[in-house]
Amino acid sequence: MGPLIKRPFLALSIAIAMILGTSGAIAATTSPTAKPSVKATAKPVPKKPVVKATAKPVLKKPVVKKRPIYRWKPVGVTPSPAPRWSPKSFYKNGEVYVRTPSTTELLGVL
Repeated sequence: MGPLIKRPFLALSIAIAMILGTSGAIAATTSPTAKPSVKATAKPVPKKPVVKATAKPVLKKPVVKKRPIYRWKPVGVTPSPAPRWSPKSFYKNGEVYVRTPSTTELLGVL
């Protein structure tokens, strides 16, 4: 039902706009008239000789080679080297690594 009401309203508003818009264009307007102007005596201008353009040699632009497109190649992750285990002078006692000091190390501590 809404669009049926809008159509007559739209048609009526367009008709009013056309009537009011054309009333100003009917009035007569005065156009400006050209007035003759008085010129001072003109001096004769000497004509310059026409010089024809000489044909210039056409220089060809050097051909620009396209640069190659470098794409990164995927690099695999290298694993770190396994540590050397067990350290020198250590030995495994069950789940624990043990180091027993030598006699010279014991004498140096005292």
